[in-house]
Amino acid sequence: MIKKRKQKKNTVKTIKYRPGTEEGDYQIKFRNLVKFLDNGDKVKVSIWFRGREMQHRELGMEMLDRIEKDTEEFANVEQKAKMEGRQLGMMLAPKSKRSNKLRLSELFGLTYLDVLSAVKCLV
Repeated sequence: MIKKRKQKKNTVKTIKYRPGTEEGDYQIKFRNLVKFLDNGDKVKVSIWFRGREMQHRELGMEMLDRIEKDTEEFANVEQKAKMEGRQLGMMLAPKSKRSNKLRLSELFGLTYLDVLSAVKCLV
């Protein structure tokens, strides 16, 4: 019973982009993507194509490559980009919390134990 209470159910969140998504909208959706990954959820990123956009799949691939590059420090690509009908998708999974804390400690010049104690104080 106790083990069941400590289990975390994995959920998959979906974020949908379009090939013509502009920078402002990209940043808002990317912020949500980071928030989902930080909560420990997996994220499926989809690029939806309509009509003539199907002729320019390379725009969707460029966007997924950009997302992959932007999230490389806190997410692993679980499933590479592939076409599924009219959508291009890939699956991202969060990296471990420990590695994120280690990265924070490197950024701020602290030891790993200092970061752990600071996180415990915040929670």
